[in-house]
Amino acid sequence: DLWKERRVFFCTPQTVQRDIDAGRCPAESIVCLVLDEAHKATGNFAYTKVVEQCEMAQASLRILALSATPGAKVEQVQKVVTALRIQKLEARTEEDVSQYRHERHQEIVLVKNRTICRDIGDALTKKLIEPLMTKLRSSTNIRQRIGPTDAALTSYCIHRGRLHHWETTTGAEQHRYDGYFAAAQKLIDARANLHSHGIGSVRVKLLQLQNNPQRGILSTLVKSQDFTDIIQQVLQASGGNEEEEVSAKDKVSSNPKLKKLVEILDQHFARSKACGENTTRAIVFSQWRESVNEIVSVLATCQPTIRPRHFVGQGTASSKNKSDTSNIKGMPQKMQQQVIREFQSGHYNVLVCTCIGEEGLDIGEVDLIVNYDTLRSPIRMIQRVGRTGRKRKGRVVCLVSEGQEEKDWKRGQANERTLQRALRRPENFQFTVLPSLFPSPPEPEKQIMHVNETFPLSQVGGHGGAPKISKTNSPLENWKLSKREEEIRLCTFGPIRCSTDDPRRKWLRARRGASATSYAQKLLAGPSRRLVLTMEATASIGIVASNTDSTRRRKRTERLDIWEDDEYYCSTLKEDWEEEASDRIE
Repeated sequence: DLWKERRVFFCTPQTVQRDIDAGRCPAESIVCLVLDEAHKATGNFAYTKVVEQCEMAQASLRILALSATPGAKVEQVQKVVTALRIQKLEARTEEDVSQYRHERHQEIVLVKNRTICRDIGDALTKKLIEPLMTKLRSSTNIRQRIGPTDAALTSYCIHRGRLHHWETTTGAEQHRYDGYFAAAQKLIDARANLHSHGIGSVRVKLLQLQNNPQRGILSTLVKSQDFTDIIQQVLQASGGNEEEEVSAKDKVSSNPKLKKLVEILDQHFARSKACGENTTRAIVFSQWRESVNEIVSVLATCQPTIRPRHFVGQGTASSKNKSDTSNIKGMPQKMQQQVIREFQSGHYNVLVCTCIGEEGLDIGEVDLIVNYDTLRSPIRMIQRVGRTGRKRKGRVVCLVSEGQEEKDWKRGQANERTLQRALRRPENFQFTVLPSLFPSPPEPEKQIMHVNETFPLSQVGGHGGAPKISKTNSPLENWKLSKREEEIRLCTFGPIRCSTDDPRRKWLRARRGASATSYAQKLLAGPSRRLVLTMEATASIGIVASNTDSTRRRKRTERLDIWEDDEYYCSTLKEDWEEEASDRIE
């Protein structure tokens, strides 16, 4: 049983939860829980269940919860704090940890919308969305929840209005207008995609609504003349018809974002090739599969410079029409792992993915992140940015369309700054009060650790190990005499003069004791500081420099040729030391 034989475990929270439920893992024996991606600890997620199980078992443990993005709002952070029994919260900004990570340069690229996109968006609002909202406002009490204007409505506003209607009504009246809410949500999603992803994405959504069987008010809408006129306007603007697939050239010409994306990727790989860097990778994020499919089809025409591959979740396509190839099917786990391996090996150099790639990808060669769309949630935006800058400097480019998407991006940035300020003020949160694990309050000492430049480089990759000492920086190569040892050397040997008649050359050539002994006797006749030479049968030499105050002994077990660069002997004696290589200093 591993839970009895081991003490430290690296595992998923679901594994711990199941083993505690089955009685294999003794919850009362757990003393420390380290939780990564702690912002997931809400609802019935395994993190919360494991903490509850440990609490029921009365385990005395410490919980360390880590997250780059604890929540989008203060209320969400409070839920995590409560669920994990947090007693103290510490926050760090990008500036606080800048010295411990690689630099990430972020850019915002504003993309102008085409006039035809604005016209199609206005047509969707006036001809299809406004009649639905007029009906909902007159028949339900959702006016205060969704506001009086329809141009800025989002799908979440409709969802919130539906929940409010369910809470304030009962019986048959509760679900009477579900069809109106569903139709409004789908049309508002299509309009949002038009502004953030271009005509190609809204073309796919509207054709799916028209070709798939619908019920209720949505069936009436897709058969109306207004819906047909909008479809024809979209098909004409996208450069194709309902039966034919739109060419990559037409997709680029009809979507300014796609054109800018191709330009950014082409420049990135061209610059890397000019610098001799062929291992660079790039990731493109988009939250919709229809957009991912469109991006991959366009980038595939730029091979071999750009070699794209889509990367999506395991869910199946939502389209019920089997002949519809505009949507990407889900990827099984084995296929996902294969795609990641091929991306790491360089078979593909661009990964176009949905939210499945926002967490967990640790590929050091990713030097460029392109956010094809922006999100209000600071959690997902920070997770996207974190995919680069892991091994070296990284670059992040956000493509933002002018208009509503630009406003959403600014609102998301403001929310992130507000959250960062709130995290630095503990009074904004209610913490759990638990008994201390120490019998008396500890008194920790603050110590600032200074890390050299080579340390983080060897640790970031995870496989470098300790920095190696080069031969030129070896302690033996850089060995020098101390000030006291230098005085002893001067008193004993005097200044070193290089000449062919140097008597030490004769002593170095001596293989037995007679010549060396006579030389040692001359040295012993010098000052009070003395050098003692003892000869053995193996011709090894022991050196002891001493005076009345202290005795310093240095042992050398290396061969004599390591001394060739020291101050102790002249470089002209190199050949002699090579001859005496069999002698060893003890």
